Amino acid sequence: MILTNDFVFIHFPKNAGSFVTQCLKKIYDGRSDKTGNKKIADYFYYLFDRERTNYSKKYMSKALAYTGEKIKTQHQGCDEIPTKHQHKPIVSTIRNPFDRYVSQYKFGWWKRNPVLKEEKLKQFFPNFPNLDFSEYLDLVLNYNLENTKQKNNITLDIGIYSLYYIKLFGKNYLELLSSINSIDELDESHFYDADFLYQENLRDDLFQYLKQFGWSEERLQVIYEHNKVNTSRDDFSYREYYSQDNIDLIKEKEALIFNLFPSYSF
Repeated sequence: MILTNDFVFIHFPKNAGSFVTQCLKKIYDGRSDKTGNKKIADYFYYLFDRERTNYSKKYMSKALAYTGEKIKTQHQGCDEIPTKHQHKPIVSTIRNPFDRYVSQYKFGWWKRNPVLKEEKLKQFFPNFPNLDFSEYLDLVLNYNLENTKQKNNITLDIGIYSLYYIKLFGKNYLELLSSINSIDELDESHFYDADFLYQENLRDDLFQYLKQFGWSEERLQVIYEHNKVNTSRDDFSYREYYSQDNIDLIKEKEALIFNLFPSYSF
């Protein structure tokens, strides 16, 4: 979560949030003057109250994997926006689910942090960590995801992406997740209002979003000059990773995302 004078940014994991974070750090950097001038009074105020433009603090957050236990993370949801910032607009990023699963696969966090104990890994995934994409989907959707759901009394048939969408943008999300059995029970009243920057058009979307708050185009050029962040692969053709069975699986598991963002497809 990033708290600025103008809005709250919700950092959605593996949706180019780190790129947005670094751009906001460079653009705001404690300045309240939209011309980019750093007034002495503004800067000292910033030093003593960094929540005005907080791009580094990790807040305590209710974590799905820990049944609501609070841990320090940069991925807080809307439920956890501090009271004095709750009146501000909310913005986040969104990404095609098919591409996001490939990005997570290539990023490899699951290799360094296996969800199963060693004996179970050897039993069910003897080639771990050298899994192909289908085996990876089996691991995260049939073991990792189910483990999280059981810990949180969630019976909803849902994918990881949709689960974390509810976690970040659902109102009273832990209660919400444990009280519904189908995504058909969800409507816009269950979610916070938020604007979304599309990962596929991120630089332009971020530029236009910040421009409305009075930043000069010159100041915002850093968005186009900044390098990509945490890029997990050189190839960006996610389609080559999918069999028809895998396509059908993701469409089923991430139906919520496809419903909310109908421009996404395979």
